[in-house]
Amino acid sequence: MTQNEPQLAVTRERVAKLERLLEQLRMAARPEEWPAMSSGYRLEIERMQGEILHFLLESAPGAARQPAALRHLQQGNVAPVDFAQAAIGPGMAVFSRFSRVLESSGQSMTVRTALALINQILGEVLTEQEDEFDADTRWALAWFEQKGFAEGEFGDANTLATAKNTAVNGLVDAGILHSARGKVRLLRPEELDKDWDPANDARLTVWEMTHHLLRVFYVEKQGEAATAALLRKLGSRAEVARDLGYRLFRVAEKLHSQDAQAYNALVLAWPDLVKLAQEQRTANPKQTEMI
Repeated sequence: MTQNEPQLAVTRERVAKLERLLEQLRMAARPEEWPAMSSGYRLEIERMQGEILHFLLESAPGAARQPAALRHLQQGNVAPVDFAQAAIGPGMAVFSRFSRVLESSGQSMTVRTALALINQILGEVLTEQEDEFDADTRWALAWFEQKGFAEGEFGDANTLATAKNTAVNGLVDAGILHSARGKVRLLRPEELDKDWDPANDARLTVWEMTHHLLRVFYVEKQGEAATAALLRKLGSRAEVARDLGYRLFRVAEKLHSQDAQAYNALVLAWPDLVKLAQEQRTANPKQTEMI
C-alpha cells in the first residue's frame, strides 16, 4: 500500500511502465490472444491506481486528511445546511497539491469527478459515525432513510430489525416506534413523551436523545434554557446526539423533507446550548447528569 510520497512516485512509475508494456504488446498480439494477455496487466494497473487515489484522498502530507478535516468542521459546528459546501475546501486542497490525479482508467481526474468523490467521502464520514449509535438508533436511521416518518410494512420493519440486531417490539418499548395493524412508523418529535427523563429510561437510545432535544427546542419552542437543561441531563452522551442531527439533516434533505430545517436549527444552536448547560451546571452542581 502506498504510504508516502516516495512510494507514490514509485507506484506511478510502475503504472507508467506497465502502460508502455501494454502498448508494445498490443502492437504485436493477435486479436484472439489480447483479452487473456492484457487482463492481468489491467488488474495490476487498476490496483495501483486505486492505491494512488487512496493515498491522495486519505494521506496527503502537508494537508489535512479530508475525513479528519470534515470531522473538524463538524466539531466546529458548521451548520448542516452549509456542511457539504464547507467540505469542498479541504477536499480540493488534497487535489490541488498535485499537478495531476489519475483515475483507474489512466485518465486525468476532472474537477467534476473530484467533487463527486468529495461528496462520497462526506457521506462515508457521516456513515462511519453509526458505530457510535446503539442498535435501535441504527435501525431507526435506516428506516428513516427509506420512509422518513411515514408508515411502512411490519414485515419490512421486522426484516430490518433482524439485520440491525434489534426487534420491533423492543423499538416500541424504547418509545420511538408505533406499531399497529401490520404497519409501523417512527414517532415524530411532537408525539414523544413530554415527561421523558433520560435518567429513568431503561432503553435509552441516541434517536430519543436527538428527538427529545428537537421536541423541546424546535417543536415546543420552550427556549434555550429548557433545552440546555435537558442537554445537561444527557451529559457526555449529548455529542453523539448532535452527530445524529448532522446525519438526519442530510437524509431529510435528500427526502426533500421540511424536517431538515429542524435538524439544522438544533445543530446550529448547539454551541449556545452547551454554554448555557455549563452555566446551569455551575449554578446548580447537584443536579444529576448521565455519565
